[in-house]
This record gives sequence, C-alpha cells and structure tokens, in this order.
Amino acid sequence: MYSWFSGATRMLKSCDLPTIDEYLAMQDWVFSPQIKQGTHGDYFWVHYLGLDTYDPFDRIDPPSVPFCLAVRPSFDSSQSVAMIGAKPGWNANGNFAISNWNFNMKHVDLGGFGARFVIDTLKSETRINEALVDFEDFFFLAPESLEKFLRVVSDLQPYCCATGDLFIARGKELYEQFFNDELLDEIRRDEWRSELEERRSFWKNQGPECGPEVCSEPQCDRLRIKLSVNCFVHHAYKFFRAGIISG
Repeated sequence: MYSWFSGATRMLKSCDLPTIDEYLAMQDWVFSPQIKQGTHGDYFWVHYLGLDTYDPFDRIDPPSVPFCLAVRPSFDSSQSVAMIGAKPGWNANGNFAISNWNFNMKHVDLGGFGARFVIDTLKSETRINEALVDFEDFFFLAPESLEKFLRVVSDLQPYCCATGDLFIARGKELYEQFFNDELLDEIRRDEWRSELEERRSFWKNQGPECGPEVCSEPQCDRLRIKLSVNCFVHHAYKFFRAGIISG
C-alpha cells in the first residue's frame, strides 16, 4: 500500500495574483513536496525526487548484529564494481560489490553509490547475489518497477536500503530515524531556497513588464513582458506550474 504526501495548491484568479514584489518575496509559495510513502510487510518506504541528497546513513543507527553491505555505483559498470570488489573486505559479484560481514558502519563511506543495501540476516554471498540479480534502478516508481523492487526486498530481507530517491527500512522506528519531521523541515528550507533562486533568476532573464500590450489573461491589466503574451507573474506560473492558474 502507498499514499501521497503533498500540500494543497492554491488556485489563483487574475484578481488574486500576487504582485511582482510579493512573488519575488515568496509570499504565495506553498510547501507541497510530492512524497510517496508505503508499506510492504514489515518494511516502510518513501520516495521523493531529490531524496538522494539526504544521506540516510548519516542519520540511522547501524544494526546491532553483524551485517554486510551490497552496493552498486551510481555509474553502473563492471569496471566500477570490480574496483570496489578489489578492496580489502569486498568481493565483486554480478552488478554489486558485497562486503564481508561487519560490526561497524561508521568507517564505511557509502557516498557515490546508486544502490546501498544493509543486510543483517545471515546469507551466503551466492544467496545475496541471487536476490539482487533482478534489481533495477528506477526513478518514478512505476507500479511494475515498484513490485519488482519489493520482491527483491522480500528475498533479501535487508535492514534498510537506499537507491536513488527511495529509502526503505525494516520497522517504523528505523524508518523514522531518517524520514521524520526534522527531515521534512530540512526539505522545506532547501525547496524554499531553491525556489527563491529560481524566481530571482527568472525575473532577471524575463522581466520587466514593458508592454505596450497588456497581459492576455482575462481580467489582468498588467503589461506583458517582452518574451510572452502574459505579464511576468502569469507567465511564471504557466512556465513553472502549468494548470495552477485559472483566468
């Protein structure tokens, strides 16, 4: 099962349109991240485009029992896997490099990998590789891709996994060590800063409203910008948020 986490989006008519100053000051901005969450047996997962910029392994507790790691580089190639597998305590096996069983994750650099499985249920390297053989990276969680991934999770029974923009963990407590209100606040701040920079850059490249014609949107008497039939704010809403503005 899964669900969407997202904020409501305002529907604005021309009479409610923010001024340029209000738009550039983010007074109309609403935090509405498209976050998909779900469960699979004992596992909780979250998907968000951009989640890969927040490393879960900096935030969660390592397993309390011996474990191993199965990793695949972001740029998947047999050469990259072979390089990792040649390091002490690692072996290359198929598309993944698999570590020896370990007690400590603090000294393992997990950055730069496209897929990272922490496995705390004792399995042979052959069994781990068999579970991972059908693994595929995916970015938009198409139903068939999600089902395939969850089959890998069922076979491998990892402590947790991070792959691209998806994080999955066994049990709600471990899951919430990473995905929680603190992380959502951080995502909100980062999205706000990114949106602010984007708006300022857009104004610098698209403004000012110089006319002489007025905006083509109904009941809007603002001058159009040079590169559009619309005023700046109507143009910006259409450009960045198709369908949000109603005339």
